[in-house]
Amino acid sequence: MGVSFVNALQRMGSVRQKVAISTAACADRMADSITAYQSDRPLVADSAASFASRWFGDGMAREQMRARFFSVFPEASDDPLVMGMCFPGRLQCSPSAFLRAEKPDVGVCSRNYQDARNSFSAGGFIICCACSHPKVLVFVVLDKREAPATLLEAIITRLEMLSRFIVYEFGCGAVRSALGKLPWLLAVSSLVSDAFHKINHVCTMLLAPA
Repeated sequence: MGVSFVNALQRMGSVRQKVAISTAACADRMADSITAYQSDRPLVADSAASFASRWFGDGMAREQMRARFFSVFPEASDDPLVMGMCFPGRLQCSPSAFLRAEKPDVGVCSRNYQDARNSFSAGGFIICCACSHPKVLVFVVLDKREAPATLLEAIITRLEMLSRFIVYEFGCGAVRSALGKLPWLLAVSSLVSDAFHKINHVCTMLLAPA
């Protein structure tokens, strides 16, 4: 429906801007209504909303987030040999939203790792920057098969400011994992699959980088 609307918008000529502005205003009112509805509801323990209200930085400086994290988890370790994650210059500033034994629902796709679990083995998970001279930012040792939670955990535990775009081969699985545990992440960052892997995704074209 969204694609059809955008295509129609291109053919509306002189009224295009008015329609676009009215549509945006309608979307804003919808968002305000949902926010107001949720704000009146008490937070459920161990829910995504409860986690976000406590740990989402929302403009806090790294030092503040770090101090808050250690006030709750004073025994937390930053040793890569203990944590299995090497993120130079980015000490942990919030806890993970995923439990070690948890298997997030990543939906059904030709890239569905849940169905192909026997085909994947432990290894390394690398996150790189997307600048003109890309470099490795994070190296995570995998003690089990790769999963979207590995990506999301590295991002929310080490970054005080989320990236505008996150490119990941299993983008659809990361979106579905975030929907259940970290919906606020999707309000800040756009997740897309890379051009090389997008042909493997039969679930949706909305995650294509184009």
